[in-house]
Amino acid sequence: MSRELTYGSDLVAELLKKSDVRYFSCTPGATFRGIHDSIVQVEDIPQLLTSPTEGFSVAMAHGYAKATGKLMAVGLHNIVGLQQASMAIFNAWCDRVPMLLIGATGPVSKARRRPWIDWIHTALTQGQLVRDYVKWDDQPATIQDVPESLARAITSALSAPQGPVYICLDVDIQEDPISGIDFSEALNDELSVPSDPAPNESEIEKFLEVYSKSLRPVIVTDYAGESETGFKNLLSLAEAHQIPVVDGPARFSFPSQHPLNASFLPHIIAESDLIIALDVQDIYATLFDPLFASETNSTSSKKMPNIFHFTAGHYKNRSWSHEYGRMVPIVKTISTTSNEAIRVLLDKMIAPSQYILDERGKWATGHTSEARKSWLASAIEGNAKSDEISTLLLADTIGKEISELRWTLTNGSLDGWERKLWSFVDFRHHLGWHGGAGLGYGLGASAGAALAIGTDRLCIDLQPDGDFLFHPAGLWTLAHSNIPLLVIMNNNRQYRNSVDHASKVATHRSRPTESRHKGTSLRDPDIDYATVARGFGIWAKGPVSHPAELATVLQEAIQIVRSGRPALIDVVTVGS
Repeated sequence: MSRELTYGSDLVAELLKKSDVRYFSCTPGATFRGIHDSIVQVEDIPQLLTSPTEGFSVAMAHGYAKATGKLMAVGLHNIVGLQQASMAIFNAWCDRVPMLLIGATGPVSKARRRPWIDWIHTALTQGQLVRDYVKWDDQPATIQDVPESLARAITSALSAPQGPVYICLDVDIQEDPISGIDFSEALNDELSVPSDPAPNESEIEKFLEVYSKSLRPVIVTDYAGESETGFKNLLSLAEAHQIPVVDGPARFSFPSQHPLNASFLPHIIAESDLIIALDVQDIYATLFDPLFASETNSTSSKKMPNIFHFTAGHYKNRSWSHEYGRMVPIVKTISTTSNEAIRVLLDKMIAPSQYILDERGKWATGHTSEARKSWLASAIEGNAKSDEISTLLLADTIGKEISELRWTLTNGSLDGWERKLWSFVDFRHHLGWHGGAGLGYGLGASAGAALAIGTDRLCIDLQPDGDFLFHPAGLWTLAHSNIPLLVIMNNNRQYRNSVDHASKVATHRSRPTESRHKGTSLRDPDIDYATVARGFGIWAKGPVSHPAELATVLQEAIQIVRSGRPALIDVVTVGS
């Protein structure tokens, strides 16, 4: 035991330290003032991070987990803090991201409550609010219950499929003395995270039988890149068997410029005879959504290929949230993680004849090389004649400026052009998407990721303006904690998704589309995000609206971030 434990909150802080929880992010709240006091009395671990909102704190934990594979703890003040955080928690749930949410209530004892405030902020039970989108929740009754509760929470969060967990601690548990209680066993016990489920041998044999007859297999995945082993083994598997890979948005799993990377190429899926799905969140969306497949490619318009899905995702299916998507006819769903599946397939799959391998390679690279030529031509054409900054031009310019650097894309997309033009090669080169489409994710997740990565890599947040406005005060956390993050505002001065919907609805109803920006624009007045950032103590430039200005401003901002400070560039992009 590294120090004397006097109060219940001292035990909580010591258990977090013992479990290698290195950060505790929170918006200060009275109900966890005991934990707050105990943490700030510890000089090393966990470190307290102050955030302007609970949603930003949770988003930080989200990005931190994706950058490290480790937990961050988040303090959530009573009912109101939990409510504020709930959208961000849902994002983490959908994205299968582990985090330890520590709520606080109370006092549960009615006799010890202050009038009004302790009554309106106490629920029976608080975990009910998020129970449908956390892996596990608990509200221990006594301080003796806390060690087991935290141990179960942490091991549950880290077991497959991963996700957030919530523990609610009564203020009395935190603040009452604990003299005379021996916690030495709990503080010395090692946590044991359950092992990943392994694929069944007979199911693997069935897959191998089908694979042996396949001429044009395709691998689709969302989470193969969740571990470095999975990332490297997927590349080995695809190359050994010349199988094209469609890499989904959840994680970065396959080098973007590799000849076998068939993302965004619908004909690859349409022409396949076998889909090897490695932990795909939504099979239907991956195979038939226009992001990956053509709009005419549907279950009714073509013969379905054989589909084998290797996943543990179904273990988290709930009736409340339907993030699992529409069911698709599948030969077999094999309960395992993508990491385990790839390991077994590398060992068991027998490569076909050299003739078939060559034919597969020609088929895949024929599609991918033509697509890359087209994308590059679009970039050259767009740069040559534009006097405005499109998402294509912005992606191309950033890509050229960072091409000689070590970098990580922590958040965001420029209409997919970054994945088409940049060379994503390394594990965690790109941390993937938000998970649940809840706004306010980008800046917080990027802050958490950059906190973990530091100056080892240039962390880049391609930040949409509408998403930014949910937690703009998060810039203060960046400045206060000196987090080296490059925020590049994709300032199209609109809620782009809603503009697109407004245009589609009007067209469908044979109405003019000129009013599509009413209620969806962020103009009149235009927001100057550089001025906002400077107000929070961030180095910032902009608004940048002409292509000729862009490269110079980027170079300047990159130097600021590489020196260990955050920076923001407000780039005005062409809307629709």
